[in-house]
Amino acid sequence: MPYTNINITINTGLAFEPNDFVRLVYDASNTIFGRVVSYNASTGAMVLTPYDFNGTGTYTTWQVDLVGVSGTSGTSGTSGSAGASGSSGSSGTSGTNGSAGTNAVSGFSGSNGTSGSSGASGQSGSSGGTSGVNGTNGVAQQVEVVEQMVAAVLVAKV
Repeated sequence: MPYTNINITINTGLAFEPNDFVRLVYDASNTIFGRVVSYNASTGAMVLTPYDFNGTGTYTTWQVDLVGVSGTSGTSGTSGSAGASGSSGSSGTSGTNGSAGTNAVSGFSGSNGTSGSSGASGQSGSSGGTSGVNGTNGVAQQVEVVEQMVAAVLVAKV
């Protein structure tokens, strides 16, 4: 949107030059941004082309500031390197013990198994020694047998 030039009178003896960017400020809500077309340092007469403004109204007193034109945004910088890993956190607290389980129900006894088969018969033992001689009843016969035994023992020792 083209604007028409603005003619104002400011202080004399200043160093404004054509193509300088200026901002006219009445208050924070009323400003004009523009470019100097001409400035007469002897008379203070300035002609400027406005590019942007804020606010409304007609004011007789303005502050004139030399400003730079806003440049284009620069390119983004490169990303930095990754930082070091942080230290590990502390261990958490132990959980609470669980409640005791319920007792199991007893099972039934199993049935008796079948009886095993009988084992094989063992071998018969050997027969005993020779039968002794039947003697007659009485002490005399027993004494004689004892004497024979003593004699046999004595013979065996010799």
